Amino acid sequence: MEKNSDMQKKTAKEHFGVGVLALQEKNYEEAIKMFSKAIELNPKYKAAYYNRGLVNYYLKKYPEAIQDYDKAIAENPDFAIAYSNRGLAYASLKSDQQAIHDYDKAIELNPKDKITYYNRGNSKVNLKQYSEAIQDYNKAIELNLNFRGVFFNRGFAYFQLSEFQEAILSFDDALRIEPNTDAYYYRGNSKAELKQNQAAIEDYDKALQLNPDNINAYYNRGNSKLELTQYRSAIEDYDKSIGFNPNFVDAYINRGLAKTRLGDTENACQDFEKAMELGSSSAKTYIDAYCSGKMLTKLFKF
Repeated sequence: MEKNSDMQKKTAKEHFGVGVLALQEKNYEEAIKMFSKAIELNPKYKAAYYNRGLVNYYLKKYPEAIQDYDKAIAENPDFAIAYSNRGLAYASLKSDQQAIHDYDKAIELNPKDKITYYNRGNSKVNLKQYSEAIQDYNKAIELNLNFRGVFFNRGFAYFQLSEFQEAILSFDDALRIEPNTDAYYYRGNSKAELKQNQAAIEDYDKALQLNPDNINAYYNRGNSKLELTQYRSAIEDYDKSIGFNPNFVDAYINRGLAKTRLGDTENACQDFEKAMELGSSSAKTYIDAYCSGKMLTKLFKF
């Protein structure tokens, strides 16, 4: 009987090896088949559960992946990477608090796991725990995680905390690694918040070169131009925004404001009226101010 058990384990290893090759070749159907066969022959085969969990994760079968990681952890409660990857599966299901619980355990078992610090930071951002997320990103960077995402996400967390100068420095780091439309866009937003509008416009220009369909970059570039009294150019950007989204209420209001600066009250009032038709609670204030001879200025930020 013992000899038969040894033979089954040997055969299980053979199936596992074929599964690993299939996984490497992204032949996921074959990989699952082989890992499942290995588990059938050796129900305590933690590596087979773990690797089948990987395949299920790649196939976006997150509950199935979690079940496999559960089995792997049951066989080895100190299986750090299984906790980390189970955390990713929970995060993919938007169960970020449960994900953080798994990341905590993974880091406890392996304090130098820079990827898990990064992923824990991402879950904390999802939960709007921005200060804690920054601590995780800093730790990942300290452990030499050097790719665009960790710097961009840290910059985003700083931006959410209104720490705009720190955000700019992080976006600088992200852009040194790889030019990216989102990093230029958020760096532009950070500069605009600091009233560095010309520098913000330059970043929005670069964001739009990389992604000409970035509606918010047109809108916010228009806002910076409006601040700099570049009214005609601002109107062109609001035109673009409205072209992408004909229901963009704030773009109508700010385009109307730019038109008032050029003395084009008639068309400005049409924009304010359109905003009111779209449900703007403040449009009537602008209509009263500009279309009834009153004066009021306000710039909406996206």
